Order: sequence, then C-alpha cells, then structure tokens
Amino acid sequence: MAIGEQFLRQSKVLLPGLQALGFRLPVQPVGGFYGFFDVSELTDDSFRFCEELCDHAGVLMAPGRDFTDENAQTMVRVSFPKSEPVLQEGLLRIQTFLAGR
Repeated sequence: MAIGEQFLRQSKVLLPGLQALGFRLPVQPVGGFYGFFDVSELTDDSFRFCEELCDHAGVLMAPGRDFTDENAQTMVRVSFPKSEPVLQEGLLRIQTFLAGR
C-alpha cells in the first residue's frame, strides 16, 4: 500500500473520531499526516490541554502555538501515522479524559 493511501485510511479513523469528541476540523487535510483542530469548545488554553492530555491519558498532541499565531490558544495539531488499533486506543483515552474533566 502506498504511503498516501495509508495516511488516508488512518485519517478516516482518527479525524471523524476526534470530531465526534468536540474537536472541530476547519480544513480537511489533503495528502498529509496530521489535522489541525479547533478545540475552543473544549478549552481556551490548548497548551495546558495538551499537557493534561499527556499527563492523564498518555496521548500526545501539539498545542497550536507551536504552529501559528492565529487562534493558537484554541488549536491543536494531531498526527495520525499510527496503526488503526493505536488510533482507536488513543480515541478511547481521549474520550475517557474528556469525560473526567
């Protein structure tokens, strides 16, 4: 399977799963391996959100300030080049984390 096809399959697992949890995807990624999500419905401090998600759920995301100045406090970048079981586990951990907040 070509790498682009693999990224597409992985994106079809992760991106809708995150959207169902309240992550908004302003621009659908094309040919890449990450999504840049608006998490303003979940937090107004994406840096702290990413720290807490890492500390309490073992899931890594990058805060928007690492990539942009525009709405950086409410944006996160999520990479998805992982196997489907790993992506599903990550979604479950995020769901549990959000439910406990």
